[in-house]
Amino acid sequence: MTNNSDGLTPTLRPQLGVGWNRALPAAFGFGNCWTPDGVNDYFTVPRLLTTSVPNEWSFEFWFKLNTITANQKGHINIVFVNGQYLRIHYEAMLNLYVSVGATAYLINTPMVTGSVGDRVFISVALKSGILNVYCNGLLKSSISMPTTLTSTISTFEIGRLFNGSPAFHSVDEFRYYHREVTFEDHFVSYNSGIGNNPARTEGLRCWLTFENFESLDFSQVQDGSDMGIGIMDVSGMSNHAKPFNMDTNPASPTYVLKPF
Repeated sequence: MTNNSDGLTPTLRPQLGVGWNRALPAAFGFGNCWTPDGVNDYFTVPRLLTTSVPNEWSFEFWFKLNTITANQKGHINIVFVNGQYLRIHYEAMLNLYVSVGATAYLINTPMVTGSVGDRVFISVALKSGILNVYCNGLLKSSISMPTTLTSTISTFEIGRLFNGSPAFHSVDEFRYYHREVTFEDHFVSYNSGIGNNPARTEGLRCWLTFENFESLDFSQVQDGSDMGIGIMDVSGMSNHAKPFNMDTNPASPTYVLKPF
């Protein structure tokens, strides 16, 4: 290889991209999201039921404010077989509640100041009995949680009706991990508000991008015995999301997957 700076000799430059098996990852783009009807839409993740969670686990998601009217909410609902539960309850006024059993914690209200159309990024991470809550690149709160939150899951729902309030805000890039999502992970994924792929994929158990509905197998053993329409888990763990009470026809004006 010649590298001559006299301007007279052509320079040969090494091909350090695809030709050297070092293809760069595609740039992040939100694409579609799930936009519930505000009445009774929700998802379950059937293959996460009866699974045990370790003493470190996390999830993160983006949501977009479709309104700033009070009582227009969104929910993540995880129930354990021992009766404990974790509910993440976020509303249009940008208050965030974490409920464990009968105790509800109001997290650093308001989380952010926003308006209709704004995107908000939330990470919730449990480690050693401490639940850290991050929002838009900042640590918002650390809460001491009961150790019983490391039990077996009996319910895993995104957007289910709760206390008379259905899910209303758009949701995208939902990720569930069997490890702690650190502040650094959250900060990189937030990426100044334009989003990013996971900083680390270790322990990633479910990753829903809500791009389109597909025919998927929801059976525990993945033998084709429980086929249905759903959202593919792109983590590779086959923890697909099953829709309820929603329009899955892309030709319909009330189709629930819309640009984020």
